[in-house]
Amino acid sequence: MDLRIPPFRAVRMVIHWFSLWDNLERQLFLSTLSSLEGIDPHLSTEQQPITDSNDYNDNVSDQMMDIFLADLMNSNLQINYAPSTVFECQLRSFRNWYPQWPMEQRLQLAYSLKEIQLRSTG
Repeated sequence: MDLRIPPFRAVRMVIHWFSLWDNLERQLFLSTLSSLEGIDPHLSTEQQPITDSNDYNDNVSDQMMDIFLADLMNSNLQINYAPSTVFECQLRSFRNWYPQWPMEQRLQLAYSLKEIQLRSTG
């Protein structure tokens, strides 16, 4: 049985999920996205000014720790007695789908996530 979902449909599903997630789930998702991209897309609307090099280094260290922890959480380390939550299943699906998406779908996702973030903070 072929369970692959066309990228345009998968993007719509992920956008829908994102709109329903709470702030913690959104932050975990964004950390996962940044680890998949190898960059820090920071789709939030908040901007934190960097005042000196020590603040910059602390900020980078914090971001790297967040990415490391998100990767650790998503690296199939499962505790045997705890069943997966719906969010964990959604995140696992996203991690499987995203590397296969063409740039058009990745850009569509980034644009839509930014729009949702702007509406929720607006």
